[in-house]
Amino acid sequence: MSEEITQLTEKWWEESKLRGGKDYDYHWWIEIRWSYGYPPVYTAVHQGGFAGRIEKEFNCQDAAESYLVAQLKKALQELKKIDPE
Repeated sequence: MSEEITQLTEKWWEESKLRGGKDYDYHWWIEIRWSYGYPPVYTAVHQGGFAGRIEKEFNCQDAAESYLVAQLKKALQELKKIDPE
């Protein structure tokens, strides 16, 4: 799934830079947090302007990656509605 995320973020960068994207628009990531001896929590994160802020927690990395893929695909569809300047 990592390869798919890489391909989608490349498409995202190509499309959003044509529409005046800022640096924060181009970063999508998954954080892993271990706390108090509990199993890790995986958080899918994006802080961009076009797609809005995304921060959602999951119990496994696969779920976080699947969510990130879905959000990237959704964001790309929405971005197509914005005319390039």
